[in-house]
Amino acid sequence: MLVATGEDVAAKTSKLASVTCKFGYMRTVIIRVPNEDFSTAIAAMRDWLEKHRYEPVVYRYHQNDDTIVVSVDFGVDTQAEAFAKRFDGQISG
Repeated sequence: MLVATGEDVAAKTSKLASVTCKFGYMRTVIIRVPNEDFSTAIAAMRDWLEKHRYEPVVYRYHQNDDTIVVSVDFGVDTQAEAFAKRFDGQISG
């Protein structure tokens, strides 16, 4: 899994609808988390992914005012859908 942060990623993330690479077509799940809940939320996401044995291809995050926007790319539609449902995310792509 790749992790990226920073202004460049934030600018690119907002323009991503889907990603095609060596993994093929990917679905991006976007989750907004209040700043004060970020560490708890990211730990819950990590635990949930490990429990279900889902391996996202890439995840990114950036701060947007009082919110941290987490974007997670999945190569399997059903994994993206389950993750989005569990964490109240939106799917793009």
